[in-house]
Amino acid sequence: MRDDAAVSTLHHHRPLLHALAYRMLGSATEAEEVVQDTFVRALASPPDPARPIRPWLVRVTCNLARDRLRRRRTRAYHGPWLPEPLRSPPEDPSADPETRLRLAQTATLAWLTAAEALTPEQRAVVLLRDVLDWDVDEVCGVLDRTPGAVRSLHLRARRALADAPVPDATPESLQAHHKALQALLVALVARDEAALHRLLAEDVVIRSDGGGEVHAIGKVLVGRERVAHVVLAIAVASGQVTTAEIVEVNGLPAFIARSEPHPMPRWPTRSLLSPVLGADGRIVALLNIVAPTKLAALQERP
Repeated sequence: MRDDAAVSTLHHHRPLLHALAYRMLGSATEAEEVVQDTFVRALASPPDPARPIRPWLVRVTCNLARDRLRRRRTRAYHGPWLPEPLRSPPEDPSADPETRLRLAQTATLAWLTAAEALTPEQRAVVLLRDVLDWDVDEVCGVLDRTPGAVRSLHLRARRALADAPVPDATPESLQAHHKALQALLVALVARDEAALHRLLAEDVVIRSDGGGEVHAIGKVLVGRERVAHVVLAIAVASGQVTTAEIVEVNGLPAFIARSEPHPMPRWPTRSLLSPVLGADGRIVALLNIVAPTKLAALQERP
């Protein structure tokens, strides 16, 4: 196969590979690097032309992403980890409607956060089986594992995700999250702790990711009173907000705010806050990203 034909073929599969790598890693930058490495391998050592190239590309992408995920988990991280937020997470426009819906759900910040509880192999199995709807034998070919091992990985992954607060990507969910976020912001602006208590679930958690670059809550906090108190205290301490907007991030609404430079060194001047709702409509999790490098992909609107 000529190089230009090979490049054209690889480009055709890029959306799927990028979408898969992003959901494996929660980082658009790393996902792009994984796809580029996959293409380099495909051009340097082309797979058997008698076989479909798509499974080969998926296998290489999964393996490269799994290796990166393993390495990342061996390095110390400052405080809770949260994924890199995007206004338009990578998707596969050639996928059927059901697959696109599953891709949308697994691109939410809540799903990407919950997936950190999985091993790299479990994460790959969930994406291949539950999102791309590949059968067990196909997954065996990607991961080089036996059918029994794949089924075991799949079962354990599903159990690990069963209790995770992962919203769907339906219009109803989008509307409910938008309404909850607006009510949350009204309560914060009014410094109304009682209103916050009504919005938050009793066992609500907050995760704040500063990436070691700026100040952030150093650990996951749990409990309505504690979370409400800390969120209000941070809102007061942050000072004058210069710009604020509700935007769709990873398929669900989030609040992005920019503040004036703070007298305290390394105080964040930009923040993203994304609520996650429980079945009763109350907020069960608040995801707060203040790490400047993770917010870089969210371009300011004109």
